[in-house]
Amino acid sequence: MSNVIRIKPDETFEEWVERVRKYEYGFALQQIALGEDHSKVMEEMAKRMAHKIMHPVYKAIKDSSVISIDMEQSKKQYEENYLSKVAPAADHVLDE
Repeated sequence: MSNVIRIKPDETFEEWVERVRKYEYGFALQQIALGEDHSKVMEEMAKRMAHKIMHPVYKAIKDSSVISIDMEQSKKQYEENYLSKVAPAADHVLDE
């Protein structure tokens, strides 16, 4: 069982995480009261909490990472700004 606990519009991330924690804690206590193995219940609770808490973080990263890069222009800028201004590091080595 994995209920979706959405972030409320007026809620901070920390407040939402606390709600997730309380929900999962209560669910885990119910499972233990029903006779489930406490080690298994705790392991599953940890997995559910990690997935729920990381989901909005991963989504924000994914949504913000759409970047278009012109590799040729980037290479040209790098050469102009760096390579053309830096002396060779191993100028004592001769090409043979």
